[in-house]
Amino acid sequence: MITWIVGDVLAACIGISLGLIGGGGSVLAVPILVYVMGLSPQPAIAMSLSLVGAVSLSGVIPHWQRGNVNLKTAFIFGAATMLGAFLAFIGF
Repeated sequence: MITWIVGDVLAACIGISLGLIGGGGSVLAVPILVYVMGLSPQPAIAMSLSLVGAVSLSGVIPHWQRGNVNLKTAFIFGAATMLGAFLAFIGF
């Protein structure tokens, strides 16, 4: 029970830091999921990616509605990031 409370408090701290500095949520979430919550590293990485992705998506929606998001630039950076991740995955 106390582990879940500590995990929730630390998750709130991740959310605050992500909101203040705009990034780094996965870097903070993985150690908490592994060392505090007791998950193995591979599921912790997958969970942190989905959690931070969902939080980022919920944060970008209001900005997109106000016209503050340049979709062309977002797609270019997204494609480059996915290509880089894939090349790193295959060991290129």
